[in-house]
Amino acid sequence: MSSKLDVCLVESGIIGFDINQNLENIYNKLKNLINIDLIVLPETFDAGFNFPPKNVYQFKNNPSILWMKTLAREKQCAICGSLMVKENDNIFNRFIFYDNLNDIIHTYDKLHLFSIANEDKHITSGTEVKSFKYKNWNICPQICYDLRFPVLTKEEVYDIIIYVANWPIQRINAWDLLLPARAIENQSFVIGVNRNGYDDENKINYPGHSRLISYTGDDLHKKNSEKDHLFFQIDLNNLKKYRKRYPFFKDRR
Repeated sequence: MSSKLDVCLVESGIIGFDINQNLENIYNKLKNLINIDLIVLPETFDAGFNFPPKNVYQFKNNPSILWMKTLAREKQCAICGSLMVKENDNIFNRFIFYDNLNDIIHTYDKLHLFSIANEDKHITSGTEVKSFKYKNWNICPQICYDLRFPVLTKEEVYDIIIYVANWPIQRINAWDLLLPARAIENQSFVIGVNRNGYDDENKINYPGHSRLISYTGDDLHKKNSEKDHLFFQIDLNNLKKYRKRYPFFKDRR
């Protein structure tokens, strides 16, 4: 199996609360996509970040997850992003990672809920950090506000840490600074996908700033000709060589 991973980050597609329209918007941006291993979508990519949350479906047979599966099978890749889902009378902000190769769904429920937006009053917090394997990469999923809490990623060695977000323009400097910090301290690739566009309902501007940061803290940002798409190729062998040369992990505890 190749040590290289081709990744596509998608910032846009969220317009309002209409799930079908949002999913169609995203699909139209990706329908011509070829030769990709992983598509990363923002936090709450199907209906936006609103409280109380609107248009929330049960986790089982969730239409947005079924859409993710269909797209992943069409493109022969994995796909991930977060959704508000119902389960056992609770609502979770849940990271969904669908692995098309093995037909497996990996999940993570957001641990740090954003109280400033009243997320904690409507959403049930997760209970543990999660990780999983995809094509020999050890991946840790995180959601938005989790970025401010480095303790979440210190107990294990991750090859990729993925942050999906609705991070507003007035605090985007923190997003831009913290993503490289997490990459450096964990010697990991860090993917950060933030939505863009204006939320009319809540009067919030989201600026994008999606990025892929290398284990050295370098920004690998490359936009192609299609607006809101970012494409990257990363190599696990290069990461392993760097960790062997600079074994900082032995001094972390």
